[in-house]
Amino acid sequence: PFAVAAAKKYRLTKNSGVKAFPLRGRCHGFAVTEDHFGLATVRALLAVLGTYLGRMDFSSISNAPLMQSSLMQMLFWIVHLVAMYAFASAAIITVGAEALRKLRLWLVRRGTLHLIYGVSSDTLDLARELLTQKRGTVVFVDTKATPGNAAAIAKVGCVLRSDSSALQADSAFVRSIGACRKNRSIHVYTLETLASDNLYYSRRLLKTLQEANVEPAQTSLVIRIRENTDLSGLQALGDQYGYGTVTAVQEAALAARTLICNFPPSSYMEFDKDGKATGDFEAIVVGFGQVGQSVLRHLVMNGQFEGSCFRAAVFAPNCSAVKGSFSRNSPQVLKKYQISLHNFDARSEEFYDHLANRAKKVKYIVLCTGSESMNLEIAENLLEYFQNTGLKIPVFLCSHRGVQYFNAPEDSDKSVRLYRPEILSMEEMDEMAMLINAHYQADPEKTPKEHWLHCDYFSRMSSRAFADSLEAVLRAAGKTREQAKNGQWSFTPEQMENLGIMEHCRWNAFHFCMGFRNMTEEEYADRCRIYKEEKAKNPSSRYRIGKDVPKRIHSCLIPWEDLDALSARENAVTGGNVNYKQMDRNNVLTLPAL
Repeated sequence: PFAVAAAKKYRLTKNSGVKAFPLRGRCHGFAVTEDHFGLATVRALLAVLGTYLGRMDFSSISNAPLMQSSLMQMLFWIVHLVAMYAFASAAIITVGAEALRKLRLWLVRRGTLHLIYGVSSDTLDLARELLTQKRGTVVFVDTKATPGNAAAIAKVGCVLRSDSSALQADSAFVRSIGACRKNRSIHVYTLETLASDNLYYSRRLLKTLQEANVEPAQTSLVIRIRENTDLSGLQALGDQYGYGTVTAVQEAALAARTLICNFPPSSYMEFDKDGKATGDFEAIVVGFGQVGQSVLRHLVMNGQFEGSCFRAAVFAPNCSAVKGSFSRNSPQVLKKYQISLHNFDARSEEFYDHLANRAKKVKYIVLCTGSESMNLEIAENLLEYFQNTGLKIPVFLCSHRGVQYFNAPEDSDKSVRLYRPEILSMEEMDEMAMLINAHYQADPEKTPKEHWLHCDYFSRMSSRAFADSLEAVLRAAGKTREQAKNGQWSFTPEQMENLGIMEHCRWNAFHFCMGFRNMTEEEYADRCRIYKEEKAKNPSSRYRIGKDVPKRIHSCLIPWEDLDALSARENAVTGGNVNYKQMDRNNVLTLPAL
């Protein structure tokens, strides 16, 4: 250190006109040669430590006036003792860390394997949850892990692989983590920021797993990508090799659905004895990015009750600038429901004016600005306002990390993180959706999971939407889950009518949110003609007059009171006996079986 300081102090530049001179001094070295590497390492470490214990030629400075003081001699030896301790600590940590890394690499070859592609604070949360639940071992793959994240991965007890073999997911990597072991469960999470990276890695790994003869039943994939992405090439279907299960995760949609499943709007509504809402449902959504738009869609789908009018106000400074995708992909939502868009911040005077005017009507406030710190600031401002005014409105913070009930009662659940195994894989949230899909497939030869694997995107979304609404049906009916399961599910005509209307309104809202519109008279007449032609050519044809999924049109997207006329019109063409009102009632009546 002294030599370096001197060099910095006295080394001159060319511009000074003085030629730089070399430093002169003595250098001490020590070498050990051994045939055995381990013995050589230990001897080398001890030899270097020895330099701090006396091999530093103290006699050469012992006669210096400064060193005649006992205090200075003590300071000299303390400095060397600290240096020895620092060196020893670094050496032990380095050697120990490498040994620990190798031990972890050996351990990941056993038990259930969780392979996470992409390091972030979120995926670290996922790893901690997996290990807390004792679900097996975790291997991270990433080249962009920061030193802090790398240290956190080691501290959690996971392994980080950033070598080319791991990044290419080649056979050497698969063998090194023990993925080829027979009957071993392998859960893959590709959770990088870019969906294209996740798709590439998922395909690379799948190819290698196939070459290694890993059975599809051993594997599962959770991939961060848009929910409507065609992932059929990754799913094991029939003779096609693929992952045993594939779950597409889009954080915005997942956050919105987590909000609805854990804090259903129906919980903040009151119903009379006939299943009719006693007031309107009104919400405020703050922020209109991906999360905000998804939250609005899910509120529309789950805020429909007979006797109630749905209203929502959206506040975001750039509301008009970012609504293009929403208004094009779900054009009927803004037309059919009382939704107002306000280009104001939730800290503005305009926001609080709206809140003051609608305070007695608002039942639900969701903050999804895209910034967790901003969500928290607005929530704290609202809490102070509520304390001063005596208002009691639930406030939810919703982001790509999860959902938090900010002003929840003490005995209520307050938060749900998205990066948990059961949330990401949708094991819990999709359980009822799988049963619903299997119920309507009516094929006892297949399990609900097998039906689900063959389910198209739209059918999955439809089943999920119906499953998410069941809590509202129970609440409106004034029944508990136990009563439904025990067959206590009979209703008066008034109750049945109101529950049927509620289901029809929910069904309409789902289709509007999925981009559907009502079929025009001309389109209906044209499809009636095509139906007759199809039946003439093939009597077993399953052509549907009133439904065209590719064009996103449906004849049933009409008020409840118009359904009887539609049923009669269709029966006149088909000779059938369809009853669209009864189909909605049957959806309610089938709940005990589900």
